Amino acid sequence: MNYIVQKYGGTSVNTKEKRQNIINNVKEVISEGCMPVVVVSAMGRFPESYATDSLLGLVGDNPVDKRSLDLLSSLGENITTVVVSAELNAAGIPAMPLTGYQAGILTDENFGEGNILSINTSRLEENAKNGVVSVVAGFQGMSETGEILTLGRGGSDTTACALGGALKAKRVEIFSDVDGVFTADPKISAKARLLEKIKFEDIFRLADCGAKVIHPRAVLHAMKANVPIHALNVGKKRGSDCTVISDIEKSPSFFAITSKKGEERDTVTILFDEELICENCCDVIRNILGEMKEEYFDYVRENSSVVFTINKGNAQDVVKNIHDALIY
Repeated sequence: MNYIVQKYGGTSVNTKEKRQNIINNVKEVISEGCMPVVVVSAMGRFPESYATDSLLGLVGDNPVDKRSLDLLSSLGENITTVVVSAELNAAGIPAMPLTGYQAGILTDENFGEGNILSINTSRLEENAKNGVVSVVAGFQGMSETGEILTLGRGGSDTTACALGGALKAKRVEIFSDVDGVFTADPKISAKARLLEKIKFEDIFRLADCGAKVIHPRAVLHAMKANVPIHALNVGKKRGSDCTVISDIEKSPSFFAITSKKGEERDTVTILFDEELICENCCDVIRNILGEMKEEYFDYVRENSSVVFTINKGNAQDVVKNIHDALIY
């Protein structure tokens, strides 16, 4: 059986019009002779009713232990599985909603940041054998003692990539509201360029440094199983603009910049091919920071990266100005 695992984030499932994209994509995968496994997040973002942060807001300021918070925050994905499955069935595609643990995901008991220990794919395989699309709740699993665990922020990405590895899928498709991975956040810089191909190690470094297209733990699962990831725009046809993340020797023309918030300072990271970046890049960066009157600290230049910290609050402007000066 050839599987393709598809993951849909919160803003891809929060309206009936957007969920029609899921139906279209599932039909297309089936027409290719593959069996889709759909992983979904909770619907929308705060303050939408079923978003994870909205559910957590129901307990207010009352003291709640981590076990209870996991039980509460896992509910949003469960709701989405039922809604998406119902709409797939109405479209003539047999589908079954499954919680993470019904899909065979076994975790430790690190509440709030659960780690996947193993995956029993028998139920997913049985559904596939019967022509039934499994719609799996992302972000969750169950421990050996029956406790419901969530997998931390970005957990639906982790679910999709872990399932892709366990099923030996042809690929994992991560759908969001952008075309894929860019040289910088396209919401920050209009000059940001799509990275069409990127190797696992580079996307892991980028994600670990703050890029939000995919979670770093998800990349590790895909990399371990050598399952390619396609980062796509849910509003566009599959096969159009996207980023392919795979086990390639080198990311072509790789340059990217991102930032990550810290408790006291924000960290700015620039990753690049040594051959691509200009020799005087450090002078350019320091000149820009000087023009912005931006203090910087802990500046480190290595063969393929520049990392430094700045005072909190101005990271987006710093990222934009440096990106637009160095991209070509």
